[in-house]
Amino acid sequence: MKKSFLVVLIAGILCQIVLSSDSRGYRGNVTGSTGAGTGANQGCSCHGSQNGSIDVSVELDSAGTAVNHYTPGGSYTIKISGVNNSSSSLPKFGFQLSAVLANATPAGGNTMAGQPGAMQAGTWGTSLPTGTSSITVGSLFLIGHSTPLAAATGTGGSGTTYVQSIPWTAPAANSGAVVIYGVLNAVNGNSASNGDLFNIAKTLYIPEIGKEATCP
Repeated sequence: MKKSFLVVLIAGILCQIVLSSDSRGYRGNVTGSTGAGTGANQGCSCHGSQNGSIDVSVELDSAGTAVNHYTPGGSYTIKISGVNNSSSSLPKFGFQLSAVLANATPAGGNTMAGQPGAMQAGTWGTSLPTGTSSITVGSLFLIGHSTPLAAATGTGGSGTTYVQSIPWTAPAANSGAVVIYGVLNAVNGNSASNGDLFNIAKTLYIPEIGKEATCP
């Protein structure tokens, strides 16, 4: 798979994420019946702008340790984490995660999430953490927040951290590599979109054990 296509695919996934702010908090929603869209990150723009002061990462964990490959059918957690390095007070956050089969997306194409070519990788846990839920987008199941989530450490200022881990079961043997995408929105809790910041994690490419050489 061409590296450039990964950027196109994540743009398709994330451009349809709407982290809407209202009196009930911050909710992840998907617009459109297929989840397809154009324009990178447009769904997040309602919460300020993408900001490098919010550092975001995703990782695959096995028994609390980050790993760089998966065993077919194995039990893992996918963790998204962030740090507020800005001067703004952002005590709450929202997120969305998606895991897709790398080899099921046509290299060099422009297929968006939820359209043919983007296929779910593995399965999410049946028991999700409080405040999170699954969101169906075509053939994908994104995991996101359903209520405002409190920061893991800190009270909102610089150095505040945000963490959420979601149980995930790896796909069957010979499924090939998995690509994990994530976005995190750090919010100030003023029931409006102004002052909020978001950022997108680097894509995480996870090969199937024994097939690491297939990584592009």
